Amino acid sequence: PRTPEIYDYYPDKPSVEPVNNLFLNPRFERELLFWEINGDTKLTKDFNTAGEYGIEIGSGGEITQEISSITQNIGYEMSFDIKTGLFGNAYIKVEYTNQFGHSLGVEPEIFKVSGFRGKNNVIRFTTVDDTRKIKISVLNEKKGRVYVDNFLLKASHDAVGNIE
Repeated sequence: PRTPEIYDYYPDKPSVEPVNNLFLNPRFERELLFWEINGDTKLTKDFNTAGEYGIEIGSGGEITQEISSITQNIGYEMSFDIKTGLFGNAYIKVEYTNQFGHSLGVEPEIFKVSGFRGKNNVIRFTTVDDTRKIKISVLNEKKGRVYVDNFLLKASHDAVGNIE
């Protein structure tokens, strides 16, 4: 016999599509695997928004990840959690490269991020012709500490070069 409750059910809203995060080890739970670390930079439990660890970047420190599987002329959206000192600043640098990681001769995009503490900061950008990989770096060029965690990079349909 037919059970009307099952056949007549229709969801209230569409189901969420899974998100393909292009970062490897975006929450630093596998220590520093897949990240290039320069200067005064280390794992920390002092700022962890998604898991047990985050990254602490001291003055002059930098973390970088090269990301493949990037498509030219496509918009991307990157979100992350960050904590800076009251007057601290961090910089996010996006460099466009070919499949071998060589620069395309285009100036990198640099986004200034400031604020005491923030979750879900969003940067949007659109790749240029011949882009096959990107290098994303987080830099601390001032005194004080910058803490970051929980990176997410995904393709976006409406990317323009700005930060929220």
